[in-house]
Amino acid sequence: MSALRQRGWSLVELAVVLLVMALLSVALVQVLPLGRQVSAADAMQRELLQAEEALVGHARAHLRLPNADADGDGGEDPGAMVGWLPTRALGLAAGRRIHYRVPQPLAAASPGNRFQPEHPPSTTPVPVPVNGLDFCASLAAEQSASAPMAGLGMPAAFALAHVGGAGHERMATPQFALPGSEAAVSGRPPVAALGLGELAARLACPDRVARVQGGARAAMAAYDIRRVAERYLEFRTFDIRTAELNKLNADVAVASGSFEVAFGVVSEVISILQIAAGWPPDAVAIAIGVAEQIVAVAQIASAIANLALAVADQVDAVEAVETARANELAAQANLQRMQALEEQARERLRELDAAGLGA
Repeated sequence: MSALRQRGWSLVELAVVLLVMALLSVALVQVLPLGRQVSAADAMQRELLQAEEALVGHARAHLRLPNADADGDGGEDPGAMVGWLPTRALGLAAGRRIHYRVPQPLAAASPGNRFQPEHPPSTTPVPVPVNGLDFCASLAAEQSASAPMAGLGMPAAFALAHVGGAGHERMATPQFALPGSEAAVSGRPPVAALGLGELAARLACPDRVARVQGGARAAMAAYDIRRVAERYLEFRTFDIRTAELNKLNADVAVASGSFEVAFGVVSEVISILQIAAGWPPDAVAIAIGVAEQIVAVAQIASAIANLALAVADQVDAVEAVETARANELAAQANLQRMQALEEQARERLRELDAAGLGA
């Protein structure tokens, strides 16, 4: 009898086991629905996150946000600012049902030339890039306008509201609410919204705009340097004209000095003839001839000295002309380098401006 008691269970032990199993069953009944709710909420949050990433990618690729899907076919409907998320345009699962709201300027096919950096003056028209960084300018304009989005009470680039429920059943009215607000957490499906500044940051708008503005400043600086090089070349050309004029004056001075030397020699000859004409000796004629000879010798000496100075000036003038012409050639070469630098800066600016978000 004792052996049989050891191999079997007592009624008390069996009652305890049954009680534990009952408690576990009650706990499972309570926990399983909660687990399903948590799992469903996680799934909806993941779908909203995927939708948000797809919208940011669409903005980067197409330089705008998509229009809403008004008829539920998954495609964009031009002009629709409120409706379903255009899953087909975003490459998402077709059965996904998420309400979507977007400001009209951010979904416009062509937001216009809202961003145009200052280009250097040019004689040829500067081509205006088509929607280069205009989307970034649209984000900045919407942020400055501070127009609140309906249902959110604050500006936003877009808002998403999950319909919730199995199979993503459609809801008659989109339930937009500011994420984290009481309306968003009181038993409703999850919502998501992306701020204008956050979208601009995720698209690297500040960095890309700064790069283009930096390119504009570099182009303006290159333009100013080229203008300085042009003025420098003009001065060098003026130096040539000045040096050539100085050379001409030196040539005239040499010719004048040569004439003075020749005139002094003639005067000397005349004085000698006057002395000779006074033979047999005539004191008055000889005195006059001697005086004129002294004057002629002084004229010759002065003329030779002036001629020497004129020749030296002529040599300096010739060297000055050669130096001025060499400076002009150097100024021309410098201007060509500055023109090439300016054109490179202009082209870089055009590339950055036209590339936009793809820079």
